[in-house]
Amino acid sequence: MYNLNNWIGVAGDVDGTRNSAPDSVAGTDVIHVYTVMGGVHVYPLGHHKITPFADGLLGHGYYTVFIPAAGGGPFTFSDGSFAWSVGGGVDYSLSSHFAVRLGEFDYERTSYNSIATPGLSSANNDYKFKAGLLVRF
Repeated sequence: MYNLNNWIGVAGDVDGTRNSAPDSVAGTDVIHVYTVMGGVHVYPLGHHKITPFADGLLGHGYYTVFIPAAGGGPFTFSDGSFAWSVGGGVDYSLSSHFAVRLGEFDYERTSYNSIATPGLSSANNDYKFKAGLLVRF
């Protein structure tokens, strides 16, 4: 994140998710989803002790599905897609270098190819909630 002025900044976001789902027939399905995006953060009230913000990001999403025993052997399927997200949240400043992200809620959209019907795009609507400690340089 780099603030251009008191009310707008440029941001980057790298996100990864791993999901293991037990499957009674094939074993354990493992799904990896990664997104790399960049865009803007807007601070409509400027920076204060409590700072609400909104963001919009564009980038690329990638996923891999691994099924260890599909039809007698392992099966892997991967695809990449344009990704975008919009959202917002609230930060609470502790000092000039530290803050707590009280909460951020984002909607993320990707359109990966379907595993069942290759070539057919399938829209993915994902929701994310983030919270944590921010370190400012």
